Amino acid sequence: MITLEDKKLHASQLLQLYHFYDERNEGVYKNQIVDYAEKYKYSSLHICFCGHFSAGKSTLINRIMGKPLLPQSPIPTSANIVEIKNGQEKVIVHFSKQEPMQFSKLPEMDTLHTLCQDGEEVNRIEIFQTITEMDNHVTLMDTPGIDAADDADRLMTESALHKVDLFVYVMDYNHVQSEVNALFLKQLEERKKPYIIVINQVDKHNEEELSFKSFRQSIVDVFKGWNIHPTAYFFTSMLSEDVPVNEFGELQEELFSFSELYQGPAFFSSIYQSIQYTIAQSIAKKEREILRDQETYRRKLEQLAVDEQVSIADVEEHLATLQEKMKELDNRYEETILPTIKNAQIMTFEHRERAGHFVESMQPSFKVGFFSSKKRTEMERSTRLEQFYNGLKTAVSEQMEWKLREKVTSFISELYPISVKDQLFAELVTKENIKNLIDSSAIFSNQSILVYADKLSSFIRKQYRRYFLDLWDQVRDQAMQPLKNELHKLSEKKNQLLEIEKLENKIAALDQSLIDYQNRIYSMMETVQPDVVEEKILDEILNNKNKLEVAENFEFANQEKTEDEIMQNSTRLMPTKIGMLSYQRTLKDADQAISLLENVPTLSTLIEELSSKKQRLQHRNYTVALFGAFSAGKSSFANLLIGEQILPVSPNPTTAAINKISPPFGKNQHGDVSVKIKTEESLIKDIEYITNTTFSSIDECYQWLRKADVDQLSLEELHLSFIHAFLTGYVKMKERIGSSYRISLEEFQAYVQQEEKACFVQEIELFYDCELTRKNITLVDTPGADSVNARHTELAFSYIKDADAILFVTYYNHPFSKPDQQFLERLGSVKDAFQMDKMFFMINAIDLAKDDNEIKLVKGYIQKELQTFHIDEPRLYPVSSKMAFQSKQKGIKDPHLQRFEADFHHFIQEDLTQIAMQAVYHDIHRAFSYLDHLLEILNSDEQTRQQQLQQWNIQEDSLYELNKQLNDEAYKTRILQRLQKQEHFMKQRFRIQFGDLFKTVIHPGSISSNGRAGRSELKKALQQLLHLINDRLNYEMEALHIRMEQEMNESRLQMKDALNQEVQQVVNEFQFSPKELATIQAGKQFVHEVELEEQEQSKFTQLFKDTKSFFAKGGRDELHDGLYSLLVPMWEETVDSIFSHLQMHYQKEWNRIIFEWEEERRLEIHHYFDLLRKGLEVDPSEKVQLIKIHQSLERLVLTGKGISRNE
Repeated sequence: MITLEDKKLHASQLLQLYHFYDERNEGVYKNQIVDYAEKYKYSSLHICFCGHFSAGKSTLINRIMGKPLLPQSPIPTSANIVEIKNGQEKVIVHFSKQEPMQFSKLPEMDTLHTLCQDGEEVNRIEIFQTITEMDNHVTLMDTPGIDAADDADRLMTESALHKVDLFVYVMDYNHVQSEVNALFLKQLEERKKPYIIVINQVDKHNEEELSFKSFRQSIVDVFKGWNIHPTAYFFTSMLSEDVPVNEFGELQEELFSFSELYQGPAFFSSIYQSIQYTIAQSIAKKEREILRDQETYRRKLEQLAVDEQVSIADVEEHLATLQEKMKELDNRYEETILPTIKNAQIMTFEHRERAGHFVESMQPSFKVGFFSSKKRTEMERSTRLEQFYNGLKTAVSEQMEWKLREKVTSFISELYPISVKDQLFAELVTKENIKNLIDSSAIFSNQSILVYADKLSSFIRKQYRRYFLDLWDQVRDQAMQPLKNELHKLSEKKNQLLEIEKLENKIAALDQSLIDYQNRIYSMMETVQPDVVEEKILDEILNNKNKLEVAENFEFANQEKTEDEIMQNSTRLMPTKIGMLSYQRTLKDADQAISLLENVPTLSTLIEELSSKKQRLQHRNYTVALFGAFSAGKSSFANLLIGEQILPVSPNPTTAAINKISPPFGKNQHGDVSVKIKTEESLIKDIEYITNTTFSSIDECYQWLRKADVDQLSLEELHLSFIHAFLTGYVKMKERIGSSYRISLEEFQAYVQQEEKACFVQEIELFYDCELTRKNITLVDTPGADSVNARHTELAFSYIKDADAILFVTYYNHPFSKPDQQFLERLGSVKDAFQMDKMFFMINAIDLAKDDNEIKLVKGYIQKELQTFHIDEPRLYPVSSKMAFQSKQKGIKDPHLQRFEADFHHFIQEDLTQIAMQAVYHDIHRAFSYLDHLLEILNSDEQTRQQQLQQWNIQEDSLYELNKQLNDEAYKTRILQRLQKQEHFMKQRFRIQFGDLFKTVIHPGSISSNGRAGRSELKKALQQLLHLINDRLNYEMEALHIRMEQEMNESRLQMKDALNQEVQQVVNEFQFSPKELATIQAGKQFVHEVELEEQEQSKFTQLFKDTKSFFAKGGRDELHDGLYSLLVPMWEETVDSIFSHLQMHYQKEWNRIIFEWEEERRLEIHHYFDLLRKGLEVDPSEKVQLIKIHQSLERLVLTGKGISRNE
């Protein structure tokens, strides 16, 4: 019986809440209040079906309705909320970007299913059907499937779930105790709404293995342990009604009778509970927003932290003191020099006497002697001037200059080192100044002499005053710099303090805004009397909400793409691109060029180089890596590519090793098999990873496992299988650990299929002659993403980085498992560092599809899912390994396989070989340029030849100098800056992703016991968390290396382009050849793990008392915060330590490839000019033949300039 306590509810409360959220533009909560008002008015009840997408929700609802209203598919089908209501037939479609529409007739089922799957254009669909058994007030709701914890969070916030009165949670028989179920059901508990658990697909139950009674009780006990208390349990089967434990009829009866149980006070109590949940959600959202803003302000506060405790007033006072001090310095300086200038005794009686004699000599009437001559007069004037000037100079120096120099030097030297010039008088006062100061209009007298002496004294004082004031102006800035620096610091401190005050006020204001927000809402929920006017206003709001555009026929723009459009977008067929070279054309042109050049003896070296590049192009080896989960059909797809049933389909995902199918070569003949057994260290790490126990030797592992009760170790099934296989095969395989040896093709099957052997194998390489290997392709079938070997992230990344192509195989019925998702996340994070997109995605087992439309649905779903991993334009190929293999055996072409193979082989042969083909055409162009020069030489005389030789020598020296002086500092700096950015991003990502890692291991599914047993489970979960963290660290370092290698190759390419531009300024015809990508050594030796001491682990496990207090009362949150505050700094310290080594490592690697490249360039220069000089020895009689060769090569050169040709 479903019962709820009575709660009072009034229209006034709903209207006030509506206006409250409307005023704040909180549309989600405003709309929820409208929905509650609608429930309140029409007494509508909502029963919501939710659960994992493969649990059978849609099938269950269709069975209840007796019609296939909802789509059933191998992929998540309900992409939006679908509501099924009792009433006259019609459909209401709520669109994302337009107003809802009502259709009076039910559309065709295919159209209806398409609408249900359109999560982008459609938000919600209401389907009205006449259901005699169901009350008119009841609505059944179907929701999108949840496939992860994030989906559960998303679903709980969907726009329609707030209306639900009863939840029906559907789970399939095999996944009852999954983490997703536990997390979702915990959230249902928080909603305080009744919910039913339906365990579907009970036809899978085997009564002989476990009685149904025991099975049922075990489920009830598990959920009780998780503090999950559903209203009822029902066990159903949609496959067969004859299953004895099928309770579908009872479930249907319970649902149809729900309205009878939910009347009166219980109904209003449910609405009230929903409103309370909305209020709580809005307050929580407001609090999150406030905390986020406050965190932003607090981060700014941390950056603005002032060392000592000072107030703004203190700083302002100090600032004023400093500014005053600077003014005082100016005043003190003037007080230092001005008294000395003013009080200096410049014009003594003696100097005035000399001044008089000098002024007298400058009078027009002045003559010397009775028989005066002009010459004697001028000599006398000069003598008097000299005497006066020298005397004055001495007096000024003694009375003023040296005193000023000493005072100024003493004053300024305290602030700034300075040296004042000696003998300033000649610079400041010239003889011309002395002459020009004489007033020519004045009558010579004692009075005029006194006036002149004062005037001259004043002039001298002004000159010295100006000079020393200018000197102060020149050094003032430097002299006052310490004060200015202090002033600047204080100004900054003041600004910081003002900003701190401002930020603190903002934080306080936000705290108050949350209090105001809560108080306002709570005041609305206090009991009030119903108001008739408010009832009418509420009715008007509901009427406006329910206004619909009505259409008779169900017609709308069909957004579905045709099969051709989907294939074009998803597989991205690869037509020949403009500027791309053709593989076959390049080989043909290379042969033609070699044939032509064999007639030019001087080109023998170039012919050898061209032949070598052609051979490398023709016989290049390619590695193609297969990835995917164990059950995706990788091995069967590999057999399809090979054309024979060579790889056995392993029955055990645990022991899947690396299987390589390679072309036979040298001693490795067709059918030879090489086996590489894991090292002791690798096996120990596998077992330590599984058991969370440390061992010193493989024998110790074996003995420990023999004594332990393995089945009681609480291991995952695939890990348990690995341990059993290890124990069974250890004695026989012990001596082979760490070795490599040959086996026969017949034995090959046993090493894959027999677990006791396969678990020891690291890699098996089969040399096999087939259609695939004849193209020089090595196919690598990697361990499944869900196998034990998948823990070796460096192995996966090695193939991601080094493989020429990646084939990811996923299964039609269940596209991406959790391990798949982790792998795709890593693949998506580094794909941009690849030189080109080398990924192909195979959707295997499409023979399971019921029609082409279902294939399109699956493809669209996978494409959308891949976009979440930043793989935006994937090449997608649906294929059936089984059907295509059968067709291949019969000589029939499978269209799906044919499409893939055409694109794949084009990629291998054309796209991947562009650099090698460019190198071929580079040599052809070199030969063409050489013949240009050669013909020019043959048409010239001996003198011109000698001049040409001299020019070549000069050009060669210039190129050597350019090559030697090439500066790579800017590129090296950029590489190190990229490394620093990656360090920052690595820290940032961990802070963001820590919560997800935490939720992956700390959940009700991993910790279900109480007391000591629960603490033991928590400790194991903590160790698993550390494993995940260190796996992520290794993955981050592998991803970093891929990015750094790409950055270095990109930098070297840019250096080459820049260098070629400089080179062409010297020798227009010369260019350095294209370079293959350099391989950079990874810095794995610097990586060390994040570790948590035993003492710290014990401290955290003590937080656990029981599951209820841990999961429901904040224990898990406290653990999260404690681990975050400890592990994030540890991660960052570890990253800092690693990067300090990596900085030097990548600098060395960069220096190495630049040094090697410099030597290669030097040899290129030498060979080029050596070839030109040999041309001087060519016989002129060969000219006609050389012209023909030149003309033929010109056509080949045009091809090499990027014109696309397909043959």
